[in-house]
Amino acid sequence: MDIWSVLFLSIAISIDSFIVGTTYGIKNIKTGFVSLMIIGSISALAIFLSGSIGSGLAGNIGEFYARKLGSLLLIGIGCWYVYSAYREKKEIKEIDREKILLSLKIRPLGIIIKILK
Repeated sequence: MDIWSVLFLSIAISIDSFIVGTTYGIKNIKTGFVSLMIIGSISALAIFLSGSIGSGLAGNIGEFYARKLGSLLLIGIGCWYVYSAYREKKEIKEIDREKILLSLKIRPLGIIIKILK
């Protein structure tokens, strides 16, 4: 892997972590040591797997097809977020008599938590 790619990836991750940490600090959210270790482990595993899969695919897919596949992936992710926002807005409209105080969704685990007044 090119040293510049590694450098830019580490800078992007550091900025992302800084912003999340700042947000947690502003909201006075405390995170325990075990939770931090789990989050860090999952993040490290995700980075390792994405790098490994990317290196494996780099030798099998040409640059032209890689660009097309990457573009389609980004377009698909964008469409999914637009659809999710539309669906969430529709769900909120369905609960017209009850006021939602807090809504938390953990999509990979299929968990939805809603606190209503």
